[in-house]
Amino acid sequence: MVTPLFAKPGTVFQPLITSRCLECPYFNACLGNLRPLVSYRVIGFRKHVVHCPALSEDLVTVEVEELPARLVMNSRYVMPGAVVYYQKPDCDKEVEGCNPVFVEERERVRILREIEKVGNELSVVEVEFIDPPHPRLWLLAKQKFLGRKAGHRSE
Repeated sequence: MVTPLFAKPGTVFQPLITSRCLECPYFNACLGNLRPLVSYRVIGFRKHVVHCPALSEDLVTVEVEELPARLVMNSRYVMPGAVVYYQKPDCDKEVEGCNPVFVEERERVRILREIEKVGNELSVVEVEFIDPPHPRLWLLAKQKFLGRKAGHRSE
C-alpha cells in the first residue's frame, strides 16, 4: 500500500517505516512482503483504499515488481545467471554496501550481472531475490538505523 501520490503505474519507490508500522494490523499487507531499502515499481493499482493508523492518511493498494538490488559478494561466487546463497563478505569499512539490511545470510539470490570489481576478491553485483523476504528484515533495518546491533536492548 502506498500514498495516492505513488499509486501510479511506473512510479518507483523504496519502502520505509515509521516507529508505529511494526505494530500496525496492516503491516503484513502493507510492507511485510517488501524488503527494506529495495526499489519497487508500481505496475498496477486496485481501487481499495485503507486508512493507515500509523501515518494517519489513506493508502492505496498497488501491485509492484521488485527491481534488482546491488550486493557486494566474494568474486569467486559471481557467475551471471547462477543462483547462490548469499554470504556476507569480509569487507573493509570503506566498502559501501557490505552490510545490507535487505538480505539475510544464506538467502538465495540470482546473480544478474557483475557491475564492478572491488579490490581483488570482491564484486558489486546486481541480483534478484528468489525467496520472499522474512519480516525480521524490518526489525534488523530498524535496529541498524537506530545504531543498535541485532539482539541488543537498551534498558
